[in-house]
Amino acid sequence: MIDFPLLAAARWLHFGAAMILFGSSLFRMYSAVPATLTTRLSRSAALIVFASALAWVSGSITAVTGNIASLSDPAMLGTYFFDTQFG
Repeated sequence: MIDFPLLAAARWLHFGAAMILFGSSLFRMYSAVPATLTTRLSRSAALIVFASALAWVSGSITAVTGNIASLSDPAMLGTYFFDTQFG
């Protein structure tokens, strides 16, 4: 079963990377930093946002169902995404 601290860490990482992604995309407009540096930072942050979102959703589904096998069950995924407040 997924522990609460792991879910909290996934959320923290997700929100932090999303803030970096947002800030680095706007930073180009008002700074003299080369575009390659901010582009690299934006790409890295986007990958972290994607990976942490997958970890957050997977951990949340596993915490709700209590079974990691539910991640591959289409009926359970449909129920989770369409019949809960998270989805």
